[in-house]
Amino acid sequence: MLILTDSPCETTRLLPEVCRGKPWNRQDVREHADEGLWQTLGPGSAAYSLESTGTSAAERFWSRLVLVAEAPCSQFDLLLGRLAGQVREAGPVACLALQGRGFHGNRGRSWAALAGNLHLTAAIAPHLPTAPYALSMSMLPAVAVVDALTATRCSVPGLGIKWVNDILIEGSKVAGVLTATRVSGEMLGLVVFGIGINVAVAPEVPPTPFVPAVTCLRDIVKGDPPALSLLLWSLLDALATRFDALRRQGTAGLFETYRRLSVVIGRRVRIWDEDAVFGQDPAEWPPARVSGVVLDLGPDLCLRLDGQTDPVCRGRLAFEEACRDLGL
Repeated sequence: MLILTDSPCETTRLLPEVCRGKPWNRQDVREHADEGLWQTLGPGSAAYSLESTGTSAAERFWSRLVLVAEAPCSQFDLLLGRLAGQVREAGPVACLALQGRGFHGNRGRSWAALAGNLHLTAAIAPHLPTAPYALSMSMLPAVAVVDALTATRCSVPGLGIKWVNDILIEGSKVAGVLTATRVSGEMLGLVVFGIGINVAVAPEVPPTPFVPAVTCLRDIVKGDPPALSLLLWSLLDALATRFDALRRQGTAGLFETYRRLSVVIGRRVRIWDEDAVFGQDPAEWPPARVSGVVLDLGPDLCLRLDGQTDPVCRGRLAFEEACRDLGL
């Protein structure tokens, strides 16, 4: 695994077992084989590289780890767009920003990239059939986040996944994931994951029925939260392990884990269309498209609700109690 950074001291602090005692090489990015990946660093950044030869799951899986002190724009958009070709050539790439600008969640909704939290973007060229693996790519990062939190002793009561891509602890959002794919013929040519975990800071987010509360590990985990370095490495390991298992064993195991971690089954919910417009006054909101108790979740990620003939495969979900608490 080749580590690329604009901040070798900070990278060594975050990855001491990987970096300590090894020399950092400073290079002119214009002469570097991975010049395109340095677009994630922004113009004028100093370039340092270090080769890791460890045998952990992360080091064997990821070909590149790019770590920047402050990302000038969305690494997710870069890897999905003009850097996609280099991902296919270089192999799996992970990018960590200690903080940054222009980050976003699903459908362009803003995501605050604050110092002390974990902001990871990962890109893989899967070379797997679009059917049935495309839906698995939406489940994989959410399950990997729970894996990483569990591995770092953050598995507290109420840890689970809210359909489709929020990670909750005791009802409060602690992390979110985002997946985008590029299809080539009948094959998945590229998949990009965006993952944000609130480790040290809970962003100031006005409550909505969809996200009534936001928290961070520092506020909710007993004792000290895991160091960012430990959580980063656990997440890189979890993503690698889950992807390898998906490739070797198929989709069933990942789905069963995702379903087991779901916090929506058995809950009364309301679901709005994804493109619905929501004002600040809940009284002016459009009515929910469907509502009812979630009976089950299928391998296609569609929900079965009581009283509904057709499954619900898309939309924005809110728990009934959150809607009532906010006057809906």
